[in-house]
Formats: sequence, C-alpha cells, structure tokens
Amino acid sequence: MSETALQIYESLNSHSGIQSLIDNGEAEGLYIECKSPHEPKLDRSLEDKLATAASGFANTEGGIIIWGMSTTKHSHSGLDIMTQIEPIGNPNQFAQQVKRSIIMLTTPSITKSRTKIITKPKEKRGVVLTYIPKTLGDPLQKIKDQKFYFRNGDEFIGLPYEMLKRLFAATESPDLYPTFDEKLITNEENGLWKIPIIIGNESSAIAEHTEVFVTILNPSSCETINLDKFRDVSDINPGQRKFSFSSARVIHRGVNLYAGDLKIGMLSRKRNLRFEISIYANKMRARSWHISGQLTKKGFILNEIDDHYMY
Repeated sequence: MSETALQIYESLNSHSGIQSLIDNGEAEGLYIECKSPHEPKLDRSLEDKLATAASGFANTEGGIIIWGMSTTKHSHSGLDIMTQIEPIGNPNQFAQQVKRSIIMLTTPSITKSRTKIITKPKEKRGVVLTYIPKTLGDPLQKIKDQKFYFRNGDEFIGLPYEMLKRLFAATESPDLYPTFDEKLITNEENGLWKIPIIIGNESSAIAEHTEVFVTILNPSSCETINLDKFRDVSDINPGQRKFSFSSARVIHRGVNLYAGDLKIGMLSRKRNLRFEISIYANKMRARSWHISGQLTKKGFILNEIDDHYMY
C-alpha cells in the first residue's frame, strides 16, 4: 500500500534530507511530529508521548516521529517550524528502546512500525525516525489513559464519541495478516528449515472461511519445498510453486491461527528465499504480502518487503 506518511519516511534517507526540512521551512503537521530528547533514553515522559502519537497517527493517516529535531512556534501562523537538528548521542540504543516499547503502548498493538537511524558520515550521533502506519483494523487505544487519539493539524486530540463510533462501525470486516516469530524458526534434523505460518486478526470482526496461499517466488534456489497441512496446488497454477490452506475455524482478534509449517531446504550457496502469502476471508478484502528470507549463521531472518490488496 502507498500512503503519504510512508512516502515521506522512505524519502528521508540522509542527513541532508533532514536538513532540507529546515531549509524549506517545514512545520509539524498531519504527518510529522518532532521531539528532541535531552538524553539518549526513552524515559517515561517520552514513552507517554510515543504512545499518544502511536494512537493518534494510526487512527488518522499514519505519520512519522522525528527524534532529534527541535521546533519553534511561528508568531503569526502559530505553526511549529523545524529549526534545528539536535542529534541523539546513542541513536542505536534509542531506536531499540522505541522498537521494544511501541508494541506495548496501544491496543491493538502496532506490529508494523518502522524505525531507522540517520547520521552524518563518520559521526556517531544521529536522528531517529519512527514511522507509524494507518490502522486498517480497529482504532488504537492508548493503554495508559485508555483514550483514543487522532491527528488534528499538528496536535493529537482525544477522539469524540461520535467519531469513535464511526471508526468502529467501519471495521466490521476482519483484517488478517501473517505474523512470524523468529524464535520459532528452527533447523530440523533432516536439514530443512521450519518456518511456522501464523495468521493474526487486527479487527474485532471475526474472520470466517479463511483461505491462505503460499507461493514460493524463487523455487530454483530450493532443493526441497514442503508445507504440511497445506495442499499443493502447483498443478493448477502452471509455472508456480503454490500451496493452499483452508480453515474451518473462525479467527478472533488476539487468538492467532496456526496454519502449518513451511519447510525449506536451500541449495548450496543459495542464501535467499522469497515467498508470497495471500489471505482471503469472508467480508475481507483479499491481501498479499511479499516476504524475503535471508539464511544467516543465526538462521532465517525474515523481512516483509511490501503488502497490497489483491483487488
């Protein structure tokens, strides 16, 4: 999916790109919030602000927090103008704290945020960017004060009851997604790597009649491809290594479905695996995810490349 907040996040890849925000007189707004931590630590105050931003951005159009940027309020417009980069002393440590905290600050949890570090060449200090995607399921509630927020201009405001009611009414369809736990990815005695395929639901709407398809995009890199509990449908999909799984049980939010295991044996000198997971369910708009796997000394490291609606 393409959204403005993600496009902005992906476009900011260098210190000069961050500096250009100041040079162009950019201000905080619908998609950007700036913070300048006094020390490289996500303390309770900053964590609380992160929780508010996570709920507010997710319930609106998504957004970005720039950690290490100060602002000054413009006397005439009242806008908070970006004025100075204030790099964080230990950006790697700070970024890890953000990643660990963000999944525990709202309900439902944000599982697809992104955080990256931008530094000047040969400098250890840097700016940290956190991208928060727009929720496609239920609105997100900040756990600490049990409030729902949205982004209004450059502020986060508690959702009025009527707007909250409309948001919940708009999520009457399930929102299924694949989830992976690298701790569960194991190397079997026969040399095959076992990758559990687990499906979650981010919506309070129950998912029924779920169909999951797994397509191996680079089968020539694999010596063995097995999916237990899945049916091999490659013969009716010429030119593809495709497998399907049908669930007779419903899927509730917070109760994940274990579909089965993808078991892969890689050819020697082949280290990369690419596969696609497509999910269909009653009353849900079908969606597909491209996943990249890198075989390292620690095992398979999986990364989601992109996701999109099927139609």
